[in-house]
Amino acid sequence: MSESPLLSDAQRQRLRHRFETLRAQLGELDWLCQGSLIHAPPGAWRWTRKREGKTVTLAVSLAQTQLLRRAIAQQRQAEGLLAQMRALSEEYVLRSVPDVRRRRKRK
Repeated sequence: MSESPLLSDAQRQRLRHRFETLRAQLGELDWLCQGSLIHAPPGAWRWTRKREGKTVTLAVSLAQTQLLRRAIAQQRQAEGLLAQMRALSEEYVLRSVPDVRRRRKRK
């Protein structure tokens, strides 16, 4: 396995800038909820989510549905932003300073 070259100062600055942009976007999010909404006619809505390892379903009003729809979308956005931040963090940590010497695998 070949070693990854260390990041240049300019590459580290680009990573830091991208990370800070993602952090700012994360900070702009409002309420967060996990789960999904299911329309259960006539005119009823159900919110389903995991709680303590169990699936929980709750009947919700139309007004609650509107709030939940936005909160669920923002939760998914937050998860996407965090995944990008983790990837950038890994690259920074693994390529900013020299790592340990690894032995070659024996055949």
